[in-house]
Amino acid sequence: MLREIFPMPITMHRPDTSLTVAEPLGTLMVGRKRSGCFSYPPQDFRGKAPEGAIIASRPRGAPFPGHDLEALHEKGHRPMNETAPPSIRSAGADECEAVFATIATAFTTDPVARFAMPEPELYLSMASIFVTGMAGPAFEHGSAYVAEGFAGAALWLPPGVHADAAELGEHMATRMAAERLPDMAATMEAMAASHPEEPHWYLPLIGVDPIAQGRGIGAALMKHALARIDADGACAYLESSNPRNISLYERFGFERTGEIRKGAGPVVTPMVRPARRH
Repeated sequence: MLREIFPMPITMHRPDTSLTVAEPLGTLMVGRKRSGCFSYPPQDFRGKAPEGAIIASRPRGAPFPGHDLEALHEKGHRPMNETAPPSIRSAGADECEAVFATIATAFTTDPVARFAMPEPELYLSMASIFVTGMAGPAFEHGSAYVAEGFAGAALWLPPGVHADAAELGEHMATRMAAERLPDMAATMEAMAASHPEEPHWYLPLIGVDPIAQGRGIGAALMKHALARIDADGACAYLESSNPRNISLYERFGFERTGEIRKGAGPVVTPMVRPARRH
């Protein structure tokens, strides 16, 4: 049974006995020998060990006795406190509704999206029009990337490809609050003018379902797309509509090229990642 619970062995000592079980990286585990068996589950060890406890410890990063961690990783084994990186793939046109739902969910608190569409009913009713008008062609070009379970999505447009924002513009003109329309229109015009002159990949939309945030999905989406962009030797461009995301983009080599703020509208930050020549 211990082998099933703890697949990687490490020796745990007590003055009068010893057992061979496994323990997570860099932790102390405590259990009790009771009626000839080891009690489960073990507990995180904090402070003084209870009398009769079986204790195992290993410095963080130290290898398991008799095990090559790099070899284990190559075979797909990971420490108990390490998760596999998120899986990313291209979504097909038949999956666009699922992608629209992911983006709409991710953007529920986005400053620009909610400035334009503050009423919940308006926002939800225009979600698919918003995504199509910003990044619809991504599906045709295999650059609509999604994480497993549609936990996140990133819609990229290749060089020379542009979304048809006419329908989005028409809906905004007729349904958006009149006092916000001039500032939003000026913001969109400034965004269009901020694109680099050289051919570039454009990221209009990237988002992660709020319940899946903090798992590295946004970083995995960026890494997946940038591998393709770097293979093309191309430049990349985006606008950050949320200041909290800027640090993520900077980690991937994006640089701020200015700041857009029109009237009462929120701040938008254009960012460029220079081409990586190989």
